[in-house]
Amino acid sequence: MRAAVAISFFQLIVAVSGTSRALVTQTKAAIAGTSHRRIRLLADYDAADQSALLGLKAALAPEDAAQLTGWQPGTDQCQGWKGVYCNDGNRVYLIDLSDLGLSGALSDAVDFSPVMQLQSLWLHGNRFTGTLPSSLSRLERLSDLKVYDNQLAGTLPAGLAGAARLKQLYLNKNRFSGSLPDAWSSLVNLEQLFLDSNVLAGTVPATWSSLSKLSLL
Repeated sequence: MRAAVAISFFQLIVAVSGTSRALVTQTKAAIAGTSHRRIRLLADYDAADQSALLGLKAALAPEDAAQLTGWQPGTDQCQGWKGVYCNDGNRVYLIDLSDLGLSGALSDAVDFSPVMQLQSLWLHGNRFTGTLPSSLSRLERLSDLKVYDNQLAGTLPAGLAGAARLKQLYLNKNRFSGSLPDAWSSLVNLEQLFLDSNVLAGTVPATWSSLSKLSLL
């Protein structure tokens, strides 16, 4: 009887030991798989997004570009780049460089068009000069553009009408001049538009009556 008990106890130890080894093996495999997925995800940043971001950095004055020291080629912009936010697909959807006192000249040389999933661009509260890049008109998902409180100049770009999903457009406290573009009548999703503290002339185009969602002007 004792021998039978001893054998059963031994079998139990073997069974538990085998189960433990199996759990350890499974855990190691899970950790290895997780690590592999993490490495893959970290390396899976979008090169086109990064190129556009580095183009924006290049437009900054050297002393201000130093605020973006983490923006380095070959690193993952979705992992720690200041002011850059990515979605689950590792595509940039928000650039927030607001209120940093940055200076530099915006122009068509700054090409935002590769950042195709960009929804919000916040550059307000800086000292940017130049004009709005024409590439903004090619951002089909852009819904929120805030560049107020800068030193941007020139006429309001009619081509911005191409960003048809715009809901919030803050261009106030700049140096824009000229008239309001008729073409903006196609921005039918526009809800908020701020243009004060510029040097604009003329009247609101009659075609803007199509902007039925616009509540602030």
